[in-house]
Amino acid sequence: MHLFIRLYILFALGAVGLDIQPLRAEFANHQAFYTVNVMVKEGFGSGEIAGGIGHLSYSLTGGKACHGYSTISETAIRYYSHDNYDDYVVQETVKQTMWESIKGDVFYFSYNTHVNDSLVEEVKGHAKKIGSQKTHILSDKPTVKDITFSKGFSFPMSHLYKLIKGAQENKKMVVDNYYDASENIDQYYRVTTIIEEKNGYQGEKKIIENGKDNNRNLTHWKMHSSFFIPSNSQYTPYYDIIYDVASDGVIWKITFRNKQFELVADVHKLRYDDEGMCNNF
Repeated sequence: MHLFIRLYILFALGAVGLDIQPLRAEFANHQAFYTVNVMVKEGFGSGEIAGGIGHLSYSLTGGKACHGYSTISETAIRYYSHDNYDDYVVQETVKQTMWESIKGDVFYFSYNTHVNDSLVEEVKGHAKKIGSQKTHILSDKPTVKDITFSKGFSFPMSHLYKLIKGAQENKKMVVDNYYDASENIDQYYRVTTIIEEKNGYQGEKKIIENGKDNNRNLTHWKMHSSFFIPSNSQYTPYYDIIYDVASDGVIWKITFRNKQFELVADVHKLRYDDEGMCNNF
């Protein structure tokens, strides 16, 4: 089924240049927990599944002192049928681990997908920029692949940095070439992000666990990202993501849409870790 693997592109998370440069922003080290609700659109699939409920846990550690950022996320979804909301049809769990250098030129990734406790997919590899016009990708699983693209990509943390930087510069649109290996080892996306508005997240003080962080002076933006496959001649996006992102890199709410389903993930608990730690891949 693998409905949710694309959700993770935001968490490991214009036209801003594609040159290799250090990430100037210090993203907040934190742990976030999200509730997840899924609605399967009518007419897709076998009709057995109506939707799903679950949770997502996400942690980000690292920074300039660590020479990079590490992210770990795990999502567990139970899909239910039309006939019985309480009787789930199948459970899918996806765990993702990523590390990206502070320069944004090296990216390690690992994905494990389980369905009903059985491992059904495992992806592992790394990518490295060669100058500003090439990217070399080497995968270990599921098969060994050695690919060189004649194009520079942004990896997840670099991409998130470019979006926040564009918002801070009052840009209305950010365009980027994006790669995270979540869909396919040899697939990248042309992402167009519309920065719709600057806002404040009303639930912020209620959700943050450690009270000392309630006084953080954060700016939030609502962003709408459309992901296009460059080799596809169609002008419609492969999928869209709408989300609330704060200036410290914390993502508070996500709505993911494609032709098959809609997923909403809303943070219900957040803990900042100002001490930070270094977790290398």
